[in-house]
Amino acid sequence: MSFRAALVHAVSVVTLTVPVAVVAAAPSSRSPVGSRASKPAPQAPKSREKHWLLAITTPAASVVGQAPLPYKDLWGAQPASSALVDLSAVSCANVFFCAAVGQYQDATGAQSGLLDVLWRGRWRAYAAPEPAVDPAGGTPGISGPTSGLYSGLQAVSCPAVGRCTAVGSYRDSQGQVWGLIETFQDGRWAPAAAPEPARNVAGEGPGEVQTYSGLGSISCTSPTFCVAVGMYNDAAEFSYGLIDTYQGGRWAALAAPEPALDGAGQVAGSDSSGEQAGDLSAIACPASERCVAVGDYRDAAGNEWPLIDQLAGTSWTAAAPPEPMAPATHRSRSNAPVPDAYAFLSGIACAGATSCSAAGAYADPGHHRYGLLETLSDGRWQDVSAPEPERDPSGVGAGTATDDEANATLAAVGCLRTSYCVAVGDYKDAKGEPTGLLEVYDRGSWAGFSPPLPRRDALGGGPALDVSGEAEATFTTAWCGAGNFCVSAGAYDDNMGNSVGLIAQLGSKGWQAVVAPAPQGPFQLGITARQAVAVNDVSCAPDGTCALVGTYEDGQGNTFGLIDRYRV
Repeated sequence: MSFRAALVHAVSVVTLTVPVAVVAAAPSSRSPVGSRASKPAPQAPKSREKHWLLAITTPAASVVGQAPLPYKDLWGAQPASSALVDLSAVSCANVFFCAAVGQYQDATGAQSGLLDVLWRGRWRAYAAPEPAVDPAGGTPGISGPTSGLYSGLQAVSCPAVGRCTAVGSYRDSQGQVWGLIETFQDGRWAPAAAPEPARNVAGEGPGEVQTYSGLGSISCTSPTFCVAVGMYNDAAEFSYGLIDTYQGGRWAALAAPEPALDGAGQVAGSDSSGEQAGDLSAIACPASERCVAVGDYRDAAGNEWPLIDQLAGTSWTAAAPPEPMAPATHRSRSNAPVPDAYAFLSGIACAGATSCSAAGAYADPGHHRYGLLETLSDGRWQDVSAPEPERDPSGVGAGTATDDEANATLAAVGCLRTSYCVAVGDYKDAKGEPTGLLEVYDRGSWAGFSPPLPRRDALGGGPALDVSGEAEATFTTAWCGAGNFCVSAGAYDDNMGNSVGLIAQLGSKGWQAVVAPAPQGPFQLGITARQAVAVNDVSCAPDGTCALVGTYEDGQGNTFGLIDRYRV
C-alpha cells in the first residue's frame, strides 16, 4: 500500500526536550530504579519513510484515513448517517495485509462488529457475521432499535497473510451475551460462539442465562495455534477468567486457574464464599504452547489481586504475583490488608518463552493508586511500583499520598528483547492533571518518564500545560520490534481545546513526539474549530509495516474510525 505524501504537513515531530541523558536513555542495571543515571537508548535503523501518514482507504471510505464501512450489516441495515465508529485493535502480517476491528452503529441504532481488511491491494469492510446457532440454541440477535442488538470486536491477530482471528462479544436472539470468534480465511470471515468450560472448579457449567461472556485479547503464533482470553459467568452467576485455545483444528475452553494463596495469605474466592470473580485482560504467546495471560481475581476476603496464568506445553498454572513493599507511600496490601483494596494487570508482552513484562495498577492502604510492573526473569516474577518522573512537561512533580493526587495506571507493554521493554499509561501530577507515563525497562531497572508532546498540531495548537487548566495526556497502547523500534500511542489535549492523537516513538534520534494524522475538517463547537482524535492500538509487522487505529470526529461531530500507516 502506498502512502499519501500530501498529508506530511499534518504531522509534527519533536524530540524529548529534557536533558539528553534522560531522553535518549533508560537507567543502567547499576542504577537504582528511577535514577537519572543513564546510558544511550538503543538506536533504530534509518527509516524508509519519515512520517506517519493516513492510510489509503479510499474508494471504500469517503476520505483517506477513514475506516471503510460495509454497505449493509447482517440484518440488511446500512450504516447510520452518524455511524459512531470505533476501531479498537489492529494487526498486520506484512505491508500488503492488515486487519482492523471494532464496531459501528447501523441505521436502526444497533451496534455491529466491524472488520476492515487490507486485502489484495485495497481496504475492504465487513460487518461481523454471527453464529447460526450458539451453545444455548440462540440465533443471531434480532434487528431493531429496541432489540438490544449488539456485537463488537476488541482484538485481532494476523499470524500470516490471508489469515486472521478476531474476538469480542455479541448478543443472541435470546438476549444472552456470548464471546465471539471471527476467523478470516480464503477471503471470508467465519463466526463462532466462544466455547465455555463444561465445568469449573466449583463444578458449575456455563450460565444458563448469560449476563456476560466475552473475549478481549488474542495471540496467534500461527494459523494453527491461537489463545484468546476474557471472562464468562457460570450457572451460579459468578465470573471466571476464560481461556479459549485453538489447536488441532478446534477451539477448547478452560476456566482460568487462580492461585491457592495470594500475597496476604488468603485463599481465592469461590462460589461457596460468594467472592468468586475473575477476568483475563491480555494474552501474549511468544511461541506455540508457551503463553502468559494477565488480569485479576478476587480472594475470599473480597480483595482484588493481580492474576498471571502461564501455559507450558498443555498445562496452565496460576501465579499470585508479588506487590511492591516499601516505600510507605507505595506499601502493598501484603503488609497491611485493606478492605475493598484492589490490584490488576492489564497488559503483557514477552520477548521470549521465559522473559515477559506485565503492567497494571495497585492500591496502597490509603487507596492511592500506583502503576504496577511485574517482570518474569530466571523463572520468577519480580515486582516494582512504577517510578514516576521528577517533572512533567509543565514542570510539576508527580502526585503523592501526601497531596492526595497519587493516581497512576499502566495499560500496555511492548518488549524489544529480554533486556528492554516499554510500559505506558498515565499518572496525575501534584496539581491533579493527568499526564502520559512512559516506563522504560533496561537491563534490570525500570525508570519513569513523562514523554514529549508535539510543538504544534494540525490546527496550530501547542501542548496544554497545567496553567491552562486543560492539560491531559494518556497512552493506551505500546508495541516494540522490527529492529530497535518502539511506539506508544494515545491522546493529549492542546492549548486550543483540541483532543489530539499522540504517538511517542523510539527511533534513531531517541524518543520523539508525533501527532497522529487525521482527516481534515474539525467540527465546529460554537465558532471555534475543535479536533477530537484518539488512538486505541498500534501494531507492526515483521517487515516493519506499522498500522495505527482509533477514532476521529468529522466536520459535523460524527465519529469515524481512523487508520494510519508507517514504515520503520
